[in-house]
Amino acid sequence: MAEVRLRPVRATDLAALSVNSQADADPFNFFGFRADNTLERRFATDGMVSEDGGMLAVETTDGRLIGDVSWHAVQHGPTRVCRAFNIGIALLPAERSRGYGTAAQAALADHLFRSLARRRAVQPVTA
Repeated sequence: MAEVRLRPVRATDLAALSVNSQADADPFNFFGFRADNTLERRFATDGMVSEDGGMLAVETTDGRLIGDVSWHAVQHGPTRVCRAFNIGIALLPAERSRGYGTAAQAALADHLFRSLARRRAVQPVTA
């Protein structure tokens, strides 16, 4: 499997990540047009990470930016304990089909379980 690193998004990443979110960059990851400065505003507000979701940059082991992974909370019941995260990825077009996506999403799942104290629900086995 390809190796990647996740890191906080930097201000210098925003231009590349913004272009990557345009409709012609990835038709499967297009959720409608938005203001040109959406990422910049979000970065200025919370650095791209909040309690309800976030975005991390994906880079190769030599430090080359290749895209981003993101997550957002989805409520599945009446309390905050009933929340789960939907995760997504947006790789730069030239970096797709190289195994980076699989590695990045696995790294994101690991990061979320470790850093946000999420636990997998384990149902007791009853006979």
